[in-house]
Amino acid sequence: MKVKFFTFAAFLLIANFASAQTKEEVAIIKKTEVPELVVNTFEEVFPKEDAVVWYSVPSIIEEPAWEIDLVEDDFVPATSRRYSAMITGKDYKKYVVYDAEGNIVRMKETKQNIELPAEVKAKLAKNYKDWKIVGDEERIIIGRTNAMYFKVKLQKGNEKQIVYFDLVGNTFLVRK
Repeated sequence: MKVKFFTFAAFLLIANFASAQTKEEVAIIKKTEVPELVVNTFEEVFPKEDAVVWYSVPSIIEEPAWEIDLVEDDFVPATSRRYSAMITGKDYKKYVVYDAEGNIVRMKETKQNIELPAEVKAKLAKNYKDWKIVGDEERIIIGRTNAMYFKVKLQKGNEKQIVYFDLVGNTFLVRK
């Protein structure tokens, strides 16, 4: 059952990447094909975790899960590749993208009931008091700046919104 779940999860991730890129640009690869600097960083940052799947991905990911492209930290030569690891745990998923030198470019953690900062909770209570949080909250970390953002899915009746907050509760992006 676990193998079927991981296979399905890997398929969904590839489908997400491939929807914005050509299939030739995204590839599942073996850990032995990942640059040593990337593997070393992964093992240092996540010492108790194993990547379920490794990917070779294009230098620019145009995929809806990475909407934080409005942060200006993403200058990468078009010829360079990135490497992505998918990690799954009992109640979370992490997607980590590295450049070829082993630097974390982006990390997204999806977890149900992720602990939102007090400032974000206060803004939700004030500005979205009639709205209900639906789905999983996400914590998104941008590598070079270590900027942290929170993605929260909200619903009021039939109306849905995705709202992005920074650590101090500022709303910087709302998608309907």
